[in-house]
Amino acid sequence: MAKCNVSGVFTRDNLFKYARNVGVASYAGLGIVVSQPSVVRAGHVDPTNTLLAGSLLGTSVFLYGRPHLNGVPTKKRVWLSIYGSGLFNLGSLLIWAIVKTATQELNLHPIFRGFLSLAASYYMVLSGLSWVDIIDNQK
Repeated sequence: MAKCNVSGVFTRDNLFKYARNVGVASYAGLGIVVSQPSVVRAGHVDPTNTLLAGSLLGTSVFLYGRPHLNGVPTKKRVWLSIYGSGLFNLGSLLIWAIVKTATQELNLHPIFRGFLSLAASYYMVLSGLSWVDIIDNQK
């Protein structure tokens, strides 16, 4: 019987890489659900909380691994990562809610609102990455 070697699978680098990827996918999905809920909700299951949790986790792991937090004690580093993740995600929720309200008043097609939400998500992620890169490069 063949042995399965999983020692290289559960590494710190893989955790950071995959948690960030799950976070970005959850973040994009969250933007669509918030701005256009009828596109995603096809039944009684509301994915909002699951997507928010995935986005918060991915953003927190991303911030925790950034160089500007390297010298910070672990407990404070965890707290700052969670705090930054909360600010980013809840600020994004506010922006998506404003976009949803504005586009509903204009009677835009639901699919267009979904694409508008994805575009807003994309630019908010790029802005966040740029912001963190600037902070990292100041040290």
